[in-house]
Amino acid sequence: MATRARGSVYFPPPDRIARHVHELWFDGPVRHLFLSRAAVDDILPSLGRMAAGFTLAAVAGIVLGVAVGRSRRVYALADPVLQFARAVPPPALVPVFVVVFAFGTPMQIASIAFSAVWPVLINTAAGVRNTDPLRLDVAAVLRLNTAERLGSSSCPPPCPASSPGCG
Repeated sequence: MATRARGSVYFPPPDRIARHVHELWFDGPVRHLFLSRAAVDDILPSLGRMAAGFTLAAVAGIVLGVAVGRSRRVYALADPVLQFARAVPPPALVPVFVVVFAFGTPMQIASIAFSAVWPVLINTAAGVRNTDPLRLDVAAVLRLNTAERLGSSSCPPPCPASSPGCG
């Protein structure tokens, strides 16, 4: 109501915005789910960048989280740095990403990955650190190598812990 009464060019009424969105994105044929060509050209690349950034963040977060969570010394050294890096807002790093990656898709994927890696990494490290010591003792008695220990005793417990970051 207030936007309609003001008649401002900068704040159009919601019905005008909805009509414009419909004209831009939802005038396509039924076989394309009513999406127009402009919608497909705008939305699909964004979804691809989002999926790539999140996949990269999930893989990096789980690998680094397991590495950090397995050693108390590494965790003690890395935790302050991780907490600081987690607190840095991703938009503040846009100039750094521009210098490192230049404008384009790699910069966008790096920004998405930086934003999404922290919950996965921190939850995975916490899950690995909270592995039941009895599991680790059983793995030692069975003389499991490092890969077998990761697969049987360290990784199953953090899976629920890292899922909040991955889901």
